[in-house]
Amino acid sequence: MCGFIGVFGKADNRVKEFGNTILHRGPDMQKYTSGADWAVQFNRLAILDLSIEGMQPFRFEGVEVFINGEIYNYLELLREHKNEFQNKTSCDAEIVPFLFRKYGMNFLNKINGMFSMVIIDHDNKKNYLVKDRYGKKPLFFSNLKGCLYFSSELKSLKSLLNSEIDRTNININLISNFIIPPITPFKNLFSLMPGHFIEWKNNEFKKINWYKPNIEESNINNKNVKEVFEKLTNNSIDLRLRSDVPIGVFLSGGLDSNFILKKTFSKNKDITALICKIADKEKINKNIIDNTNPEKVCKELRCKSKIINFDYSYLNQNLIKIIKAHDELITNSGVLIFYALSEEAKKNNIKVVLTGAGGDELAGGYYWQKKLNYVPNIFYDKDFKSLNLLEKLIKLVFFKKNKYLLKIYKLYQLIFKPENYHIETHGSNLRVFLGEEYFKSEKKIKDLYKSFYNISENVFKRKKRKELIDYNNTFLTISTQNFIFDMMTMAHSIENRSPFLDFQLFEFMNSLPKKIRNKDGLKSLYKSLLKEYLPEYVVKSQKSGPNLPLQFWFNSRPDVKKKVFLFIKKNSHYIEKNISNELAINIKNDKIFKFDKNLEITFKLLCLIIWLKINNDDSFNTINISLEEFLEQ
Repeated sequence: MCGFIGVFGKADNRVKEFGNTILHRGPDMQKYTSGADWAVQFNRLAILDLSIEGMQPFRFEGVEVFINGEIYNYLELLREHKNEFQNKTSCDAEIVPFLFRKYGMNFLNKINGMFSMVIIDHDNKKNYLVKDRYGKKPLFFSNLKGCLYFSSELKSLKSLLNSEIDRTNININLISNFIIPPITPFKNLFSLMPGHFIEWKNNEFKKINWYKPNIEESNINNKNVKEVFEKLTNNSIDLRLRSDVPIGVFLSGGLDSNFILKKTFSKNKDITALICKIADKEKINKNIIDNTNPEKVCKELRCKSKIINFDYSYLNQNLIKIIKAHDELITNSGVLIFYALSEEAKKNNIKVVLTGAGGDELAGGYYWQKKLNYVPNIFYDKDFKSLNLLEKLIKLVFFKKNKYLLKIYKLYQLIFKPENYHIETHGSNLRVFLGEEYFKSEKKIKDLYKSFYNISENVFKRKKRKELIDYNNTFLTISTQNFIFDMMTMAHSIENRSPFLDFQLFEFMNSLPKKIRNKDGLKSLYKSLLKEYLPEYVVKSQKSGPNLPLQFWFNSRPDVKKKVFLFIKKNSHYIEKNISNELAINIKNDKIFKFDKNLEITFKLLCLIIWLKINNDDSFNTINISLEEFLEQ
């Protein structure tokens, strides 16, 4: 697990300087490497083979490779090729340049791991950027004046290239709550799509979709499903326990992380559970399983645990740091919780954590996406351009700052624009305050979704578009989870691993028809597979989600709440310049605050303005400041 920044097309030594902005991704060792027309600054976080011998790049017969991530099945690959390749280290990445030389880019289908890679092929004068199957490891790029710049994080790249904020892309992020590849908040900066690579030759590049699993729908019976699931989850966790440093598990109150902990603890008793207890959560939600289940489970297992108490004081002291670390907009409070868990892991010298990311996608989807299953296939397969007049009328009548009228507009989207519904339904109603910017974003969202369909239809050749919703989550929920987990853990130099995103397990579960996975209700098969491992109170728990009681915290501190409102209004010119003129007007006239009773939109706007100041204001020079101190500026 590491970080890098580099360039193809020239040896721009500025990448060495800007590599310091992502030093947290690789505090153990740093190295600058360059050729006639390329350069890479590499920062190493040592997980396997902690010696200097594990430093990259690794080289083999005219191939150099830099890898951010882990090749989990490296031992199996070494055994398979023992007569052709002898390793000199115990580092997982050492075999990669050999595999590339032997198999070409087809070597990617042989490896099981999470990775973003830089490959320099001297013999064929080609360079490559590669992203893993599900986008576990971030990789950003920009094609600028005959050069291809790239980095593990946006902060280094946008600083190097002086990138400007992209108005429409930020609006999409605000509308959807998703971090949707390939767009980013900055103009001409892109995220490489999951399962894709870039080939660079003669100062030109092309993007290629390398991950094409061609998943066939399975007719397997429930008994065999259980056997295969058991085998694949065991193998996935065994591979992800390979480490020369201590390992922990992020533990919530739900199914996914508890299953990961139970299976992991059965294999390694030295595992530590990391738990975030949210103060005052009961004030806004009767469902507080994330506060009660984890400690109970650890006590029953006799598993070591560390608890971070997330209260208003923690939010006040750390919000500015978290926004700075995250790079993209913070649109949900889960980001803050993962930061706190990662900080606790670092305090306890834990360098690798396992998470339950991907569990919902294996299980059969999300509750808030369930309505998409009721829409007939015809509405997914046709583009209803003939309804333009009806849409204008619907928007005129129902797209209003009224929650009841908005429900009718959402129903229209669900039936006639399910792609937009899929992306937008998890967002807040901030969209009604954006004016024309919303309609520009809505069109771009639809275009982005078409590109997801193009990939998914190649994966499931016999499925109709309606049945591709879960796999399209690879570019939505999974992409967002992966980015958040990576940015928040790596801010503290922690590697995160996701057993549910093992490609063999993920492909198998996605081969099961939804009628099997959800036969007795959403996630019914998944729950039946997990129930023998977990106590009944976990299996029967309703999903809670990593939500903070922001409404209670601010309402019980009226002076702070008033300062938040005044801060947003005072800085509405940032909104006008970068987001939406109409949104700025609705802030100035207080309409948005009157509409936003639960403060969800207010907190999003607060984080947005702080983010804009960090990324757009040269006068911003400190993150070691509390929120309340920041509001006074």
